[in-house]
Amino acid sequence: MVMLRAAGKAWMFIGHAMSRITTPLVLGALYFGVLTPIALVARLCGHDPLCLRRPQQATYWADSTPMARAAFRQQF
Repeated sequence: MVMLRAAGKAWMFIGHAMSRITTPLVLGALYFGVLTPIALVARLCGHDPLCLRRPQQATYWADSTPMARAAFRQQF
C-alpha cells in the first residue's frame, strides 16, 4: 500500500509538471495560430466591432428603436 501511495504521488507530480508546460504551449499556439490571423484579416478588411473609429458626427448619441411590450414577456 505504501509503495502504491508513493507511486501515485510521483505520478501526480509528473502530471502537474506536464500540465504546467503543455497548457501554456497549447493555449499560446491557439491564440497566435488561430485568433491572431483572424484578427489581422478582419482589421485588413476594415472591420471595427468596438466602433473605435470616431464618426464624423457632432454627437456620439446612438438612436434606438423602442421595443414592444411583448418582447419583455418572452425573453428566452
